[in-house]
Amino acid sequence: MRSLILAGGRSSRMGRDKAVIEIGGSSLISRVAKALSDASLEPIRIAVSNPEDVDHYGRTIDDEIEIEWVVDAEPHAGPIEAIIEPHSTMVAILPRYSFRLLTFPGLPPSYSCH
Repeated sequence: MRSLILAGGRSSRMGRDKAVIEIGGSSLISRVAKALSDASLEPIRIAVSNPEDVDHYGRTIDDEIEIEWVVDAEPHAGPIEAIIEPHSTMVAILPRYSFRLLTFPGLPPSYSCH
């Protein structure tokens, strides 16, 4: 089963890019990708808003994890494009399988960017 990580937001409430905040020496995006990989939910598709994010985030993710990158056609337009396009592709490729949309909430309020 494929997975989808939505990483194209501005992180405006956090004040900095949530995806690269480190906890225990690993970025959040790396931790989520590893958890999905460990659960055998590869390939993992990561939707980002800018091409630069592919390199920026990719440097923090283990090279052994199978990642498919998707760049938003319109940066910061919202997650619906990232959800619909990969999902419709997956349904076309594997029509007999069911798909679930999993969301990972942001950091709990106890984590602060200050």
